[in-house]
Amino acid sequence: ADIVPPANGPSAQNNRALQRRRLIGHVCNCFRAVQRILKGDRIKLWIQFVSRDELLQCALPAEDDVIYDLLEALTGNPETFDKMASQLPQTGEVDFADILDVVETEHGMSRASFSLGNSLGLLLSGNNEVSTSSAELQETARQLERRCRKKPLWHVTATAAAYHRSLIVTASWQAETMLRGFLSPSNPNNPSETPELCKVLLCVFRGIRAELAPVERLMWEYLAKSSRQVNGSFARMEVLEMLSEMQKHVLEKERSLGCFESDADEFELRELRAQSQQQAVNEIFAECPQGQGQHATLPDCLFWWRKVTDEYREAMGLAVPTALLQQQVQRQPEEMFRTLLRRVAADAEAATTALQGYSSVFSKLRALDVRHAIAASFTSLASAEQDTTDADASNDTDS
Repeated sequence: ADIVPPANGPSAQNNRALQRRRLIGHVCNCFRAVQRILKGDRIKLWIQFVSRDELLQCALPAEDDVIYDLLEALTGNPETFDKMASQLPQTGEVDFADILDVVETEHGMSRASFSLGNSLGLLLSGNNEVSTSSAELQETARQLERRCRKKPLWHVTATAAAYHRSLIVTASWQAETMLRGFLSPSNPNNPSETPELCKVLLCVFRGIRAELAPVERLMWEYLAKSSRQVNGSFARMEVLEMLSEMQKHVLEKERSLGCFESDADEFELRELRAQSQQQAVNEIFAECPQGQGQHATLPDCLFWWRKVTDEYREAMGLAVPTALLQQQVQRQPEEMFRTLLRRVAADAEAATTALQGYSSVFSKLRALDVRHAIAASFTSLASAEQDTTDADASNDTDS
């Protein structure tokens, strides 16, 4: 029979050490992921918040003077400080999203702010852009790591869960703030103004576009072009048509380069790619949440797209030519969705349906980004451990 090592033996100690490294690494990765969500003085606020998190709970006691020190340093105005402080919870704990909500409410937000640029972060930057050096961010991450190392395994586990949660909550806060900004009056001096639905929808489109890489914008444009729906959901055949449309550009390039020795070779390759694309559509719809019926959304398609390799996309004929992607960089929603915008402009009910649907798409994209950030954290930690294991094995072999 195999000999089972005792619970406190070398094997158990190694496992606990491995767990600690993973958890501490995830804490630091979540810290960096939240930082990437923010801009300007919000990054400064996040750094100060984490630096003051002595208990490593990613939250501060509501009655702690530290919170008020943070707000006072941020505002520099006693009247504004008092107004912000009165909006914070008076008991329990205050997490970072609570502080952000108070700051953002005081600074004000309107969808007009978004028209100044295509970056989602622009809405979060406020009026006072404060630069934060990478050295300061790295030092805060190192301090966080050092504090975690001093804690027992159970405490580090709780800390990892807390920073994991903070990443999710902060991203949710950002999505909600963005959507509120889209729906706000364009004239802040007239808050009773009701923005036209088409203008609001166009703001949502710009927000979605800013989230996407050029090839993903192309996918979105083809999906919308082939769809009869206005709510951002697409039937199985429409998703398949989008993949086929992307393949056409690749096929044209291959023909111009003389990649096929005969028509039979081209036909065979097209048949294989068609089968692969059908399989891809099946995978996309298999991952769709229950309740969506027989329809997928752009985030559902991107979840599949982002997890497949470049080599697999190329084999499927989806490696879109660079020239086409460069054109996509310049295309704005007004051009990409001209037909859809005309349709909703003439139909108030369709406009409402489109706004509800694409607001949901925007929120799901933010959630997808967080999901990928968390997955990337665990993947990077696993890769680092494998590199360490391989290096140890190599050293043992050499000796």
